[in-house]
Amino acid sequence: MCTSLLDPKMDFIFKSIFGNEKEKSVLVSFLNAAIKSDSPIVDVEMRNVEITKEAIADKNSRLDVKAVANDGTIINVEIHFLELPKLKGFSVEDPLSGWGMFLKEPSSDVVEEAEETVKEIKLAKKKLYLISSDEDERERYRMREKGKLDEISALATAEEKGRAEGENLAKINIAKGLIGLISDELIAEKTGLSVEEIKKLKKD
Repeated sequence: MCTSLLDPKMDFIFKSIFGNEKEKSVLVSFLNAAIKSDSPIVDVEMRNVEITKEAIADKNSRLDVKAVANDGTIINVEIHFLELPKLKGFSVEDPLSGWGMFLKEPSSDVVEEAEETVKEIKLAKKKLYLISSDEDERERYRMREKGKLDEISALATAEEKGRAEGENLAKINIAKGLIGLISDELIAEKTGLSVEEIKKLKKD
């Protein structure tokens, strides 16, 4: 049975692939492709790699990395999962853009070609297949995805409520400026407020 690959940008999946101490080379390759420094990264120390149930519920999940370049330079990197979809640092024309496509569309032909030349991408995709084939992991993915969608919906509702309250406040301020100058009925027509609301404003 063909298993559809889960989105590697999902925080706990990304950590499973790139936060693996036994396969640091995967994260090293990814960071070198993104940063493109004259002094390539040769080693990494990872923090916040936990993928417990509590971590899955963490809205501000991130991966902290202390990277060491071949000239001894220390680079502190914070990978925030809300920013992953932007894929900063990757270019389609870049020969290492296979990493960018791995995050965007891991089943693509570009990624399959990249696997032939970048062994770390092959390791990452193998890990993604293992995760995607595990029903428990797929259930965790569905839970996390639902949580993120609920969060987005709540934010959208809050923004809409704030916008509506702002518009109503603007109508009230306009009405207050017109009281005594024109009739209540005309104010209601101009602002969209009811005559009763305008009469109440007169008393306030």
